[in-house]
Amino acid sequence: MLETTKCLNGHISELKLMDIKHLIIKHLPREITAILQKLLRYSPFEIRKDLRVYKSIKSQCDSKVRSETIRVAFIVQMAEIWDKEVAVFKAMEDSPNYSVNLIVVPEFDLVKGEVKTVYENNYFLNNYPNAIRAYQNGKWIEISNDKYDYIFYQRPYDNYLPQELKSSTLVDFAKLCYIPYGFAGSDVFNAGNTNKAFFRNIYFSFLESDYMVDLMKKNYIFSFERKVHHILSVGYPALTPFFDFSERKKMKRVLWTPRWSFDPVIGGSNFLNYKDVFLSLANTMKDYEFVFRPHPLMFGEIVKKGLLTQEEITEYLNKLKTSGIIYDTNPLLYDSLKEVDLLITDYSSIIVEFFLTGRPIIYCESCIKLNETYKKIKHGMYVANSSENINDILNNLADGKDELKNYRLKIIKSDFNVHLHATQNILKTIENDYGFVT
Repeated sequence: MLETTKCLNGHISELKLMDIKHLIIKHLPREITAILQKLLRYSPFEIRKDLRVYKSIKSQCDSKVRSETIRVAFIVQMAEIWDKEVAVFKAMEDSPNYSVNLIVVPEFDLVKGEVKTVYENNYFLNNYPNAIRAYQNGKWIEISNDKYDYIFYQRPYDNYLPQELKSSTLVDFAKLCYIPYGFAGSDVFNAGNTNKAFFRNIYFSFLESDYMVDLMKKNYIFSFERKVHHILSVGYPALTPFFDFSERKKMKRVLWTPRWSFDPVIGGSNFLNYKDVFLSLANTMKDYEFVFRPHPLMFGEIVKKGLLTQEEITEYLNKLKTSGIIYDTNPLLYDSLKEVDLLITDYSSIIVEFFLTGRPIIYCESCIKLNETYKKIKHGMYVANSSENINDILNNLADGKDELKNYRLKIIKSDFNVHLHATQNILKTIENDYGFVT
């Protein structure tokens, strides 16, 4: 409790209401917590909603006419998290068992709280010629007319979508699926990662770990026991490519990925702490290539909170350029990571992805409480609490002193091999559910 109180000091206003509820419930006596959670989960209002969804999904399971191919749609909006689903989409494209489409939703305006209705230099439309615009001729498409069997969502939040594409609408027309947009490394995010307004409508949750499966089953025991919500850990497709990274004999390229939020409860960005350190490293270690890849929301958050002005940010980016540091804005994470020898990072889902390469990580400590999966990973990372720590660790690694390498390789083999065949497992699960005989 003391650690959480320390983290919260002065930051209560930054928490969403659901985060505050989660933290309050978490620290109540266990008996009271159990009663509160049961009351919230099984209120008459919630039960009525669950029953409606249950009847809708059961009706689809009982009556839907099967065709020769499985019709699948991916509702996409953010290129930055497309790597979580792209392998599944491509595998379906290449399979005669599927007919698959991308439904492209324009950008969501966080400030105004509405979906924009213009497509400006849209990644999906530029790279997938057959992608379908969700907004056409002044209105949203009637996706129900296309009789999809399964529809995948990118994020577990309906508020980023128009009413026509929300999970609460489409649950009446297709079996809805979800692959997490990030690997959960802390329980502080569980309120969003198990968001009932979304997940009550989901038929297949292809989760990233057994830990999250166990958590989700407890939250959705009604629909799980009635087999209208299938909560599975069959591998996380986003992790599969990182097993193929070949070992690099010498450290050459260093990547820094500071977090976007400055709220310590949800990770806390170390950008302001280490921005000058990174410049100094690049200026002194001339034999190495340094790359800067902040979270896409970070600079907006900095300006919004008055931590730096836009002019100061521009000045810093100019210093990066002068120092020969590469400013990486590639939306596809895999492309950025494959040539990296060392990752310096705050709390992020990037951690688990890079960990699977076997290459070293310098973790910039914060007071976020890690879950069991990330605690195990943390033992294989070099933890930095100061600029001096970063300098010392980096110099040791540059000299070939990677003392944690064998531990990383051991954990990869013992805990993560399920992810090697994640895409095939997801397709097989859908085909079995659809009734394909192979």
